Amino acid sequence: MSRTLLRRLSIFAVLASVVGILLLTLTPLGAGPAGAWGDVCALGVPCSLGHAAAFLVLGMALAGWYATSQAARRSPARILVMLLLGLWIFAALDEMAQSLVGREAELSDWITDMVGGLLGLFGGSALLRLVMQVLRR
Repeated sequence: MSRTLLRRLSIFAVLASVVGILLLTLTPLGAGPAGAWGDVCALGVPCSLGHAAAFLVLGMALAGWYATSQAARRSPARILVMLLLGLWIFAALDEMAQSLVGREAELSDWITDMVGGLLGLFGGSALLRLVMQVLRR
């Protein structure tokens, strides 16, 4: 797989996961049975698990983008800090925006978002390294 193709796929995955997160957290699509916003969200999945999974996917997509970024090649630490800050801000803004659609912004959801995003980012980086080693053989 070429670096250019991986970069394009990563950018698409980042955009798709952001749209998916926004749809699931800011629209009735994320509502559980009978529109309940409590502990059970879409498809009967616990909300905390849904938050972690959605941000895990975003983190993995960001790992692919980071791995193929020219900016990250020039200044990896600075770009990683900016990436983490962006993830932190997006998770916080998503939680705050939920109050506009009748849901409660919860600190525990924000923490879950961040844990999922970080696991996705670092786990995705490790997985990407493994896949690239296999493809080089």
